[in-house]
Amino acid sequence: MDANRSEADAGNVAPEMTYRPTRVERAFALAASGKIENLGGLRAALRAEGYIEDGRLYGRTITSQLSKLIAAAKAKAKTSD
Repeated sequence: MDANRSEADAGNVAPEMTYRPTRVERAFALAASGKIENLGGLRAALRAEGYIEDGRLYGRTITSQLSKLIAAAKAKAKTSD
């Protein structure tokens, strides 16, 4: 094997890959988790995880969907208690 090529390059070993969800994917996952109280909490969680810096989420449509998802997750958590 060429000294400049790793085993992964040679096809012998799959390179280690990590997947980080997009900001939208992570926002929806957090909203559905039942651990978020409101959009402010969602912003804080995304900021803490390094997904947003400016505090702005998205446009009205996605923000509305996230808000509804948070409410549904909270309602589901209350009924399962």
